Amino acid sequence: MRSQSERTPGIIYLSGSDLLAHSDRWYAEVEAATRGSEHLLTKTRAELEPAARAGLVTIAIDTTEDNRVVGCIVLWELERNEGVMWYELGTFLVVPDHRFKARGPKAMPIGDFLTRHLLEEHAGRHIMCTTDNPAAAHTFVRDGMRVVSFHDLPSSIHGATCICPLSKTGTSTNRSCRLKNGPCHAFVSYNTWERMGCPDSPDMG
Repeated sequence: MRSQSERTPGIIYLSGSDLLAHSDRWYAEVEAATRGSEHLLTKTRAELEPAARAGLVTIAIDTTEDNRVVGCIVLWELERNEGVMWYELGTFLVVPDHRFKARGPKAMPIGDFLTRHLLEEHAGRHIMCTTDNPAAAHTFVRDGMRVVSFHDLPSSIHGATCICPLSKTGTSTNRSCRLKNGPCHAFVSYNTWERMGCPDSPDMG
């Protein structure tokens, strides 16, 4: 899929067959962007390509800058619960010089368009994510995701999503992570939230 938005002039969003037809250099550009972020796990072509072929990756390219990748979002297969695959929204990034506040009067909501595009395209899937990045958290809420307690997630999903290292969590048992429902929050798509029975949303503080 190839799409544009009047609110992000010059930016084209690619997924599915249109992404696969794009220059392979996007893999290296996304890897470099994730490697340089304190909030993201580094993702290589070996990980990105299967997700792209499954239609689970959307990138944003700037046509005014030689089609440079300026944003990305991915649905990663997480775990099955009661026979249904859950997906984790991740590798969500907008490069620093294209972030909303960095561009002053030329600000463009690239992150919002990426999120909404992905959630709409995959509305039938069970989608969740976690983040300790306040900017990403506010984007998810603004674009219709719901904050949920980690303990409201199915047990298998709770366990599968909590994989941060001891150096970050302060515990070798991630179910006891000190960051949960504090600086780190869990989010689900609105449709997933309804399927969960509309649990109460904890305060993000």
